[in-house]
Amino acid sequence: MNEASKAGLAMAVDTSGRFGSVALGMGDRILVSRTFSGMLRHSAELFAAIQALLAEIGHLPTDIQEVYLTAGPGSFTGLRIGITLAKMLHFANRTRIVALSTLDVLAENTRDFLRDEGGSCEQTAAILDAKRGQFFVAVYDWTGKNPKKILPDCLMTAESFLQRYDGQQRPVYILGEGLVYYKDLFHAKGVRIMDSQFWYPHTHHLFRLGRNQAMLGNYTDPVLLVPNYLRGPDAIEKTQRVWPQTDSAS
Repeated sequence: MNEASKAGLAMAVDTSGRFGSVALGMGDRILVSRTFSGMLRHSAELFAAIQALLAEIGHLPTDIQEVYLTAGPGSFTGLRIGITLAKMLHFANRTRIVALSTLDVLAENTRDFLRDEGGSCEQTAAILDAKRGQFFVAVYDWTGKNPKKILPDCLMTAESFLQRYDGQQRPVYILGEGLVYYKDLFHAKGVRIMDSQFWYPHTHHLFRLGRNQAMLGNYTDPVLLVPNYLRGPDAIEKTQRVWPQTDSAS
């Protein structure tokens, strides 16, 4: 039995955004990882990537004891793929699940920013494109050793974000895939935009956050596990506008 088996093999999976990734590790250490070859390749590459990584360290899917995943917000299709995988592993092998906010994982890139840039930032906002002129947003206070979430995951427009955070005494640093096409909407005196290398979730942060929650026993009930969309898919909302629900009591 190798080192990974003794410590318990864990897997981190991110399929929430443009670029998916997967990592296998034990304890606090990642053993192998892989980022998919292109954008939106989750369904085409996820299972092959897992199989290849398991083979690289001499393991089988049945050896995976825990899975840590981003459960949203993010890509509707991508989230369903990751959650379906986690449920399959649980119901087949009793694999334990830790589901995390995509925005929480993304915000952890602030640690890399502080290390690489050598500066300081007291507030960061993680931003993802929610389409139709809206963004998934969460804001974090970094004045302590660990971030404190001061604005929970929510939907905002760029205008409403700037109304709330531009002009504050301390600037807010922003990062996330929502800036890929729309960073110009967030240019303001009180806003600092991190370099694009910090805009995408990384599995090493996902693995660490998942591991921390697992150590505390904070596992997710697989029966109750659903994607955190924050709002319904476009097709459902369009259908509701065409055929609005009526009160059955009327």
